[in-house]
Amino acid sequence: MDKQHEKKILKMVYEESLYTIINDSEKPDFILKTKDNIFFGVEVTERFNSQSSARLIKNESYLGKLLDESLPDSKRYMDRRDKRVFTTDTISFFDNAGKPKFESKAVMQTNLTRDEYLENLVNLIKEKDEKFKNYNPELSHVNLLIFDAVHGQDCTSADNFYEYIFTNSNGSLLTVLQESLFNEITIIVNFSDYYNFINLKELIMTSRVIFFFDFYKSESCKQNLLNYLTHFFYCLIAEGFKNIRCFGDGISDGIIYAGVDFEILKENRFSLSVKRNNNSISAGTAQIEDLINFLNPQISKKFYEKYKRYISDKTLVIKTPDICFKSQ
Repeated sequence: MDKQHEKKILKMVYEESLYTIINDSEKPDFILKTKDNIFFGVEVTERFNSQSSARLIKNESYLGKLLDESLPDSKRYMDRRDKRVFTTDTISFFDNAGKPKFESKAVMQTNLTRDEYLENLVNLIKEKDEKFKNYNPELSHVNLLIFDAVHGQDCTSADNFYEYIFTNSNGSLLTVLQESLFNEITIIVNFSDYYNFINLKELIMTSRVIFFFDFYKSESCKQNLLNYLTHFFYCLIAEGFKNIRCFGDGISDGIIYAGVDFEILKENRFSLSVKRNNNSISAGTAQIEDLINFLNPQISKKFYEKYKRYISDKTLVIKTPDICFKSQ
Protein backbone atom coordinates (compact mmCIF):
# COMPACT_ATOMS: atom_id res chain seq x y z
CA MET A 1 0.00 0.00 0.00
CA ASP A 2 1.50 3.35 -1.00
CA LYS A 3 1.86 6.16 1.53
CA GLN A 4 -0.77 8.42 -0.03
CA HIS A 5 -3.37 5.67 0.16
CA GLU A 6 -2.41 4.96 3.78
CA LYS A 7 -2.74 8.66 4.62
CA LYS A 8 -6.18 8.81 2.99
CA ILE A 9 -7.32 5.94 5.22
CA LEU A 10 -5.71 7.56 8.27
CA LYS A 11 -7.62 10.82 7.75
CA MET A 12 -10.93 8.96 7.64
CA VAL A 13 -10.53 8.45 11.41
CA TYR A 14 -7.93 10.91 12.69
CA GLU A 15 -9.18 14.43 11.97
CA GLU A 16 -6.52 17.03 11.26
CA SER A 17 -8.24 19.44 13.65
CA LEU A 18 -7.51 17.05 16.54
CA TYR A 19 -4.20 15.44 15.57
CA THR A 20 -0.95 16.53 13.96
CA ILE A 21 0.91 14.08 11.73
CA ILE A 22 4.50 14.34 12.93
CA ASN A 23 5.98 12.14 10.25
CA ASP A 24 5.42 9.23 7.94
CA SER A 25 7.06 6.26 9.55
CA GLU A 26 7.24 2.58 8.74
CA LYS A 27 7.32 1.17 12.27
CA PRO A 28 4.45 2.05 12.67
CA ASP A 29 3.11 3.76 9.54
CA PHE A 30 2.40 7.16 11.15
CA ILE A 31 3.36 9.08 14.27
CA LEU A 32 0.73 11.55 15.49
CA LYS A 33 0.57 14.15 18.24
CA THR A 34 -2.53 15.08 20.23
CA LYS A 35 -3.37 18.59 21.44
CA ASP A 36 -2.10 17.41 24.86
CA ASN A 37 1.32 16.66 23.28
CA ILE A 38 0.93 12.90 23.51
CA PHE A 39 2.89 11.15 20.75
CA PHE A 40 1.42 7.89 19.50
CA GLY A 41 1.61 5.63 16.47
CA VAL A 42 -0.95 4.32 13.99
CA GLU A 43 -0.45 1.20 11.91
CA VAL A 44 -2.68 1.20 8.79
CA THR A 45 -3.69 -1.95 6.94
CA GLU A 46 -6.39 -3.28 4.63
CA ARG A 47 -8.54 -6.38 4.94
CA PHE A 48 -9.29 -8.50 1.87
CA ASN A 49 -11.21 -11.76 1.64
CA SER A 50 -8.21 -13.39 -0.03
CA GLN A 51 -5.06 -12.60 -1.97
CA SER A 52 -7.11 -13.05 -5.15
CA SER A 53 -9.58 -10.45 -3.93
CA ALA A 54 -6.72 -8.08 -3.14
CA ARG A 55 -5.28 -8.42 -6.65
CA LEU A 56 -8.67 -7.65 -8.22
CA ILE A 57 -9.25 -4.54 -6.09
CA LYS A 58 -5.72 -3.16 -6.29
CA ASN A 59 -5.24 -3.56 -10.07
CA GLU A 60 -7.69 -1.53 -12.13
CA SER A 61 -7.00 -3.37 -15.39
CA TYR A 62 -7.52 -6.83 -13.88
CA LEU A 63 -11.34 -6.74 -14.10
CA GLY A 64 -11.23 -6.17 -17.86
CA LYS A 65 -8.86 -9.10 -18.32
CA LEU A 66 -11.08 -11.43 -16.28
CA LEU A 67 -14.09 -10.45 -18.39
CA ASP A 68 -12.20 -11.12 -21.64
CA GLU A 69 -12.75 -14.84 -22.13
CA SER A 70 -10.79 -14.76 -25.38
CA LEU A 71 -7.52 -14.30 -23.50
CA PRO A 72 -5.44 -17.36 -22.65
CA ASP A 73 -5.30 -18.16 -18.92
CA SER A 74 -1.66 -17.03 -18.73
CA LYS A 75 -2.71 -13.47 -19.66
CA ARG A 76 -6.18 -13.47 -18.16
CA TYR A 77 -5.23 -14.40 -14.59
CA MET A 78 -2.58 -12.61 -12.56
CA ASP A 79 -2.14 -15.76 -10.48
CA ARG A 80 -3.20 -19.28 -11.45
CA ARG A 81 -4.99 -19.66 -8.10
CA ASP A 82 -7.37 -16.88 -9.14
CA LYS A 83 -9.00 -19.22 -11.67
CA ARG A 84 -10.50 -21.21 -8.78
CA VAL A 85 -11.82 -18.03 -7.12
CA PHE A 86 -13.36 -16.00 -9.96
CA THR A 87 -16.08 -16.96 -12.44
CA THR A 88 -17.80 -14.85 -15.08
CA ASP A 89 -21.53 -14.73 -15.70
CA THR A 90 -24.18 -12.54 -17.24
CA ILE A 91 -26.39 -10.66 -14.81
CA SER A 92 -29.67 -8.89 -15.56
CA PHE A 93 -30.79 -5.49 -14.27
CA PHE A 94 -34.46 -4.58 -13.78
CA ASP A 95 -36.33 -1.34 -13.16
CA ASN A 96 -38.64 -0.72 -10.19
CA ALA A 97 -41.56 -2.26 -12.10
CA GLY A 98 -39.63 -5.48 -12.62
CA LYS A 99 -39.02 -4.94 -16.35
CA PRO A 100 -35.61 -5.90 -17.76
CA LYS A 101 -33.35 -2.90 -18.41
CA PHE A 102 -30.10 -4.43 -19.61
CA GLU A 103 -27.64 -7.27 -19.13
CA SER A 104 -23.96 -7.16 -18.34
CA LYS A 105 -21.09 -9.53 -17.86
CA ALA A 106 -19.74 -9.69 -14.32
CA VAL A 107 -16.96 -11.31 -12.33
CA MET A 108 -18.35 -13.43 -9.50
CA GLN A 109 -16.72 -14.71 -6.33
CA THR A 110 -18.08 -16.49 -3.29
CA ASN A 111 -18.48 -14.28 -0.24
CA LEU A 112 -17.04 -15.31 3.11
CA THR A 113 -19.27 -16.90 5.70
CA ARG A 114 -19.47 -15.23 9.09
CA ASP A 115 -16.96 -17.69 10.61
CA GLU A 116 -14.60 -17.24 7.65
CA TYR A 117 -14.84 -13.44 7.97
CA LEU A 118 -14.01 -13.57 11.67
CA GLU A 119 -11.11 -15.96 11.08
CA ASN A 120 -9.80 -13.64 8.37
CA LEU A 121 -10.02 -10.61 10.69
CA VAL A 122 -8.42 -12.46 13.61
CA ASN A 123 -5.49 -13.64 11.48
CA LEU A 124 -4.91 -10.10 10.22
CA ILE A 125 -4.74 -8.70 13.77
CA LYS A 126 -2.39 -11.51 14.85
CA GLU A 127 -0.15 -10.84 11.86
CA LYS A 128 0.12 -7.16 12.79
CA ASP A 129 0.68 -7.96 16.47
CA GLU A 130 3.73 -10.03 15.58
CA LYS A 131 5.37 -6.88 14.20
CA PHE A 132 4.58 -4.79 17.28
CA LYS A 133 7.97 -5.42 18.90
CA ASN A 134 9.61 -3.51 16.04
CA TYR A 135 7.68 -0.29 16.69
CA ASN A 136 9.14 2.83 18.28
CA PRO A 137 9.19 2.10 22.05
CA GLU A 138 9.17 5.79 22.96
CA LEU A 139 5.59 6.27 21.75
CA SER A 140 2.77 6.53 24.29
CA HIS A 141 0.89 3.76 22.47
CA VAL A 142 0.14 2.39 19.01
CA ASN A 143 -3.30 1.92 17.44
CA LEU A 144 -4.21 -0.41 14.59
CA LEU A 145 -6.46 0.95 11.83
CA ILE A 146 -8.05 -1.63 9.49
CA PHE A 147 -9.75 -0.58 6.26
CA ASP A 148 -12.22 -3.28 5.24
CA ALA A 149 -11.68 -3.16 1.48
CA VAL A 150 -14.32 -5.77 0.65
CA HIS A 151 -17.92 -4.68 1.10
CA GLY A 152 -20.49 -7.45 1.03
CA GLN A 153 -20.35 -9.49 4.22
CA ASP A 154 -23.71 -10.55 5.65
CA CYS A 155 -23.68 -7.68 8.13
CA THR A 156 -25.28 -4.77 6.26
CA SER A 157 -25.87 -2.30 9.10
CA ALA A 158 -23.88 -0.79 11.95
CA ASP A 159 -26.85 -1.58 14.19
CA ASN A 160 -26.12 -5.31 14.13
CA PHE A 161 -22.33 -5.22 13.80
CA TYR A 162 -21.82 -6.26 17.43
CA GLU A 163 -24.13 -9.22 16.93
CA TYR A 164 -22.33 -10.20 13.74
CA ILE A 165 -18.83 -10.27 15.23
CA PHE A 166 -19.44 -11.21 18.87
CA THR A 167 -22.84 -12.74 19.70
CA ASN A 168 -22.77 -16.56 19.77
CA SER A 169 -19.33 -16.55 18.11
CA ASN A 170 -16.47 -18.91 18.97
CA GLY A 171 -14.77 -16.12 20.94
CA SER A 172 -11.63 -15.93 18.80
CA LEU A 173 -12.03 -12.22 18.02
CA LEU A 174 -12.67 -11.38 21.68
CA THR A 175 -9.53 -13.28 22.67
CA VAL A 176 -7.31 -11.60 20.08
CA LEU A 177 -8.61 -8.16 21.15
CA GLN A 178 -7.83 -8.96 24.78
CA GLU A 179 -4.35 -10.24 23.94
CA SER A 180 -3.42 -7.58 21.38
CA LEU A 181 -0.65 -5.13 22.19
CA PHE A 182 -2.41 -2.40 20.22
CA ASN A 183 -4.05 0.18 22.44
CA GLU A 184 -7.12 0.33 20.18
CA ILE A 185 -8.12 -1.53 17.03
CA THR A 186 -10.39 0.39 14.69
CA ILE A 187 -12.13 -1.03 11.64
CA ILE A 188 -13.58 1.04 8.78
CA VAL A 189 -16.60 -0.68 7.21
CA ASN A 190 -18.92 0.34 4.38
CA PHE A 191 -22.58 0.30 5.42
CA SER A 192 -25.19 1.51 2.90
CA ASP A 193 -22.54 3.32 0.82
CA TYR A 194 -21.18 5.19 3.85
CA TYR A 195 -17.86 4.41 5.45
CA ASN A 196 -18.12 4.05 9.22
CA PHE A 197 -15.38 3.39 11.72
CA ILE A 198 -15.84 1.34 14.88
CA ASN A 199 -13.39 1.09 17.78
CA LEU A 200 -13.50 -2.62 18.58
CA LYS A 201 -12.06 -2.52 22.11
CA GLU A 202 -14.36 0.34 23.05
CA LEU A 203 -17.29 -1.59 21.59
CA ILE A 204 -16.61 -4.76 23.57
CA MET A 205 -16.04 -2.89 26.83
CA THR A 206 -19.21 -0.84 26.36
CA SER A 207 -21.12 -4.10 25.99
CA ARG A 208 -19.60 -5.47 29.21
CA VAL A 209 -20.49 -2.34 31.19
CA ILE A 210 -24.11 -2.49 30.02
CA PHE A 211 -24.50 -6.27 30.22
CA PHE A 212 -23.08 -6.48 33.74
CA PHE A 213 -25.40 -3.76 35.00
CA ASP A 214 -28.42 -5.65 33.62
CA PHE A 215 -27.15 -8.95 35.04
CA TYR A 216 -26.34 -7.52 38.47
CA LYS A 217 -29.78 -5.94 38.68
CA SER A 218 -31.47 -9.19 37.67
CA GLU A 219 -29.60 -11.05 40.41
CA SER A 220 -30.85 -8.67 43.11
CA CYS A 221 -27.33 -8.43 44.50
CA LYS A 222 -26.31 -6.31 47.44
CA GLN A 223 -26.77 -2.74 46.29
CA ASN A 224 -23.66 -0.82 47.28
CA LEU A 225 -20.84 0.78 45.36
CA LEU A 226 -17.97 -1.45 46.50
CA ASN A 227 -19.89 -4.68 46.01
CA TYR A 228 -20.95 -3.67 42.50
CA LEU A 229 -17.47 -2.64 41.35
CA THR A 230 -15.64 -5.63 42.86
CA HIS A 231 -18.05 -8.07 41.21
CA PHE A 232 -17.69 -6.25 37.88
CA PHE A 233 -13.90 -6.15 38.07
CA TYR A 234 -13.81 -9.82 39.07
CA CYS A 235 -15.87 -10.77 35.99
CA LEU A 236 -13.68 -8.68 33.65
CA ILE A 237 -10.53 -10.37 34.93
CA ALA A 238 -12.10 -13.83 34.79
CA GLU A 239 -13.14 -13.24 31.18
CA GLY A 240 -9.58 -12.38 30.21
CA PHE A 241 -9.50 -8.59 29.98
CA LYS A 242 -6.15 -6.94 30.72
CA ASN A 243 -4.66 -3.49 31.24
CA ILE A 244 -7.75 -1.98 32.82
CA ARG A 245 -7.35 0.81 35.34
CA CYS A 246 -9.99 2.06 37.72
CA PHE A 247 -10.67 5.52 39.06
CA GLY A 248 -13.09 6.87 41.62
CA ASP A 249 -13.73 9.34 44.38
CA GLY A 250 -17.16 8.19 45.56
CA ILE A 251 -18.84 10.68 43.25
CA SER A 252 -17.62 9.45 39.89
CA ASP A 253 -16.31 5.90 39.49
CA GLY A 254 -15.25 3.89 36.46
CA ILE A 255 -12.52 2.31 34.40
CA ILE A 256 -9.98 3.26 31.74
CA TYR A 257 -9.56 0.81 28.87
CA ALA A 258 -8.02 1.28 25.42
CA GLY A 259 -7.60 4.99 26.03
CA VAL A 260 -11.28 5.43 26.91
CA ASP A 261 -12.71 6.53 30.25
CA PHE A 262 -15.90 4.66 31.11
CA GLU A 263 -17.67 6.46 33.94
CA ILE A 264 -19.87 3.68 35.32
CA LEU A 265 -21.30 5.16 38.50
CA LYS A 266 -22.10 8.73 39.41
CA GLU A 267 -23.26 9.52 42.94
CA ASN A 268 -23.84 5.79 43.51
CA ARG A 269 -26.10 5.46 40.48
CA PHE A 270 -25.43 3.73 37.18
CA SER A 271 -24.57 6.40 34.61
CA LEU A 272 -22.57 5.34 31.58
CA SER A 273 -20.49 8.19 30.21
CA VAL A 274 -17.60 7.79 27.78
CA LYS A 275 -14.60 10.06 27.32
CA ARG A 276 -12.47 9.03 24.38
CA ASN A 277 -8.81 9.51 23.54
CA ASN A 278 -7.66 9.78 27.14
CA ASN A 279 -4.30 8.02 27.22
CA SER A 280 -2.84 9.86 30.17
CA ILE A 281 -2.64 7.83 33.39
CA SER A 282 -3.47 9.89 36.44
CA ALA A 283 -1.72 9.22 39.73
CA GLY A 284 -4.91 8.02 41.40
CA THR A 285 -5.62 5.14 39.03
CA ALA A 286 -4.77 1.50 39.72
CA GLN A 287 -4.92 -1.79 37.86
CA ILE A 288 -8.15 -3.62 38.67
CA GLU A 289 -6.15 -6.81 39.28
CA ASP A 290 -4.24 -5.05 42.08
CA LEU A 291 -7.47 -3.81 43.63
CA ILE A 292 -9.10 -7.24 43.54
CA ASN A 293 -5.99 -8.86 45.02
CA PHE A 294 -5.95 -6.28 47.79
CA LEU A 295 -9.66 -6.56 48.63
CA ASN A 296 -9.81 -10.33 48.09
CA PRO A 297 -13.61 -10.35 47.69
CA GLN A 298 -15.39 -13.64 48.32
CA ILE A 299 -17.01 -14.09 44.92
CA SER A 300 -18.01 -17.59 43.89
CA LYS A 301 -17.11 -19.07 40.52
CA LYS A 302 -20.80 -19.84 40.10
CA PHE A 303 -21.51 -16.10 39.97
CA TYR A 304 -19.10 -15.66 37.05
CA GLU A 305 -20.35 -18.79 35.26
CA LYS A 306 -23.90 -17.52 35.52
CA TYR A 307 -22.79 -14.13 34.20
CA LYS A 308 -21.04 -15.80 31.24
CA ARG A 309 -24.18 -17.71 30.33
CA TYR A 310 -26.18 -14.51 30.64
CA ILE A 311 -24.02 -12.55 28.16
CA SER A 312 -23.33 -15.38 25.69
CA ASP A 313 -26.31 -14.64 23.48
CA LYS A 314 -26.67 -10.95 24.27
CA THR A 315 -26.37 -8.34 21.56
CA LEU A 316 -25.73 -4.63 21.57
CA VAL A 317 -27.37 -2.34 19.03
CA ILE A 318 -24.91 0.42 18.21
CA LYS A 319 -25.91 3.74 16.76
CA THR A 320 -24.05 6.53 15.02
CA PRO A 321 -22.51 8.53 16.64
CA ASP A 322 -22.52 6.63 19.95
CA ILE A 323 -19.95 4.00 19.03
CA CYS A 324 -20.03 3.85 15.23
CA PHE A 325 -18.80 7.01 13.51
CA LYS A 326 -19.20 8.15 9.92
CA SER A 327 -15.81 8.77 8.35
CA GLN A 328 -14.84 12.16 6.98
